[in-house]
Amino acid sequence: MDEKTFPKGQWLITESATPAYFLYKLKKGKVSIHTHGKKINEIDVKE
Repeated sequence: MDEKTFPKGQWLITESATPAYFLYKLKKGKVSIHTHGKKINEIDVKE
């Protein structure tokens, strides 16, 4: 699993199994990415 750091205010686009897209504006904290119920990545957002 890779750890990535993004600057605050970064926009993320995610896609799920249903045809829907979600936009998230990161501020601070950790974001976990899961697929098929398994954690595949975690992103640490720092100021």
